Amino acid sequence: MRRPDSQTGFTLPEVATVLVIIGLILPLIFAAARTQLLQSQVSKSKANIEQVKLALQRYVASTGRMPCPAAVNLPQTSPN
Repeated sequence: MRRPDSQTGFTLPEVATVLVIIGLILPLIFAAARTQLLQSQVSKSKANIEQVKLALQRYVASTGRMPCPAAVNLPQTSPN
């Protein structure tokens, strides 16, 4: 049974120690997560480039020519 005059909780040095430890660990976690995110974006971009390359190869195989680029002076809404 507790005495009514006893104090419960954490002392200031204990709280400060925990905050310092958390402050040291969080940047490591965020750096690892950011690296993983960037790596997944690079992988996705490489996969997209490969799909475009294959589609272009199929187009060349079926038509015997590369698709011609649009004229520079045409507006983007032009069907040509």
